[in-house]
Amino acid sequence: MAETSRPWSGIVLGDSGPYSDDQWTDIWLGLIAPTIATEGVFIDQLDNLSLSGLPASPVTIESGRALVDGSWYESSASVAVAIPTPAGNPRVDRIVLRKDWALQTIRITRIAGAEAAAPTPPAITQNDGVTWDLPLWQVHITVGAVITVFADDREFIGQYHPLGISATKVYIENDFFTPQLTLPDGSFLNEFRVTASSGNVAVRGESGLAGFGSGALGFVHTGGGAGGDSALIESVQYKPDLINARLVIRAKNPNTDGNLDRVMGFVGNGGTLTPAEGVYFRADGAGNWFAIARTGGVEAGSAIDTGQALDDVWRKFEIRQTATDVVQYLIDDVVVATNRVNIPSDLDLDLVINIFDNGAVPANLVYLQADYLTLRGDRP
Repeated sequence: MAETSRPWSGIVLGDSGPYSDDQWTDIWLGLIAPTIATEGVFIDQLDNLSLSGLPASPVTIESGRALVDGSWYESSASVAVAIPTPAGNPRVDRIVLRKDWALQTIRITRIAGAEAAAPTPPAITQNDGVTWDLPLWQVHITVGAVITVFADDREFIGQYHPLGISATKVYIENDFFTPQLTLPDGSFLNEFRVTASSGNVAVRGESGLAGFGSGALGFVHTGGGAGGDSALIESVQYKPDLINARLVIRAKNPNTDGNLDRVMGFVGNGGTLTPAEGVYFRADGAGNWFAIARTGGVEAGSAIDTGQALDDVWRKFEIRQTATDVVQYLIDDVVVATNRVNIPSDLDLDLVINIFDNGAVPANLVYLQADYLTLRGDRP
């Protein structure tokens, strides 16, 4: 049928029912996906499917609502999830919402991981028409039966509160070219300052870039001077304050030089690979991107090689603070590192994209190009 409409009463005339689950899913996707998402946990509805009951089994998933592959889900009461104690090594399990076409249900489900000295979370299944998992939580359990949060996998959708003087939460969606808005605390949303320490570095507009078109920013070192030069774009105190903080930067690195370093993320002071406080991606010279967390000038145990080389390909760099002591780093939607130590408690950090030389002079080239920057999270 080329044209259809629904819903209608009855089961005979025109476009009346019965309607299949796929037809209703199409309706949900058509109504909701353009403005919210195809799936995720509805924020501020019931108890957000939050996790409680730690550190012993069973843990509890509190009430909440979600959209799972276009299907609506509600849990009006808490659900207990048993976490068996491992025999010889710790384990990481996932807790998901599992949509099962054979059973025609969506239910809270534990996916068991494998025991290991350094355990990793098990894979999820996303096979439309058969089984579809929406990740909620990752939990770590020791041989002593102690359970802790390994990661908060919830992606919140819908009902973000508009910003106002009395607002208790803020949805921040930001890029380089949007209008300025003053926040109640006096800081600015959508305002960045560009700084070049000398005429030997610059941040300039780029155009005609493959995969973007126009409007990107290019970070340039001219190859002049005696070294010690820095070019950056930075915000003022933008680090979100609560769980579900999420920073996304889309960037590529067309050139490398052993004397040219770069930083992207939240830092207390720019122009250095080792700020006193920070949660960020770092590339030292022509080396790989590292995922860094630093507090009080300490990064021991929290400088992780992501394995991602500098390359001339648009990539999405993402930093998610999933708990007060858990930060995940993703590149192209793949988790490349998780830090649980040296997470700064000082929330007044600048959001920066920064290139700088290490005291020697690199070649005259464009070293980094940034397409967009998005920051979202809950702010008390």
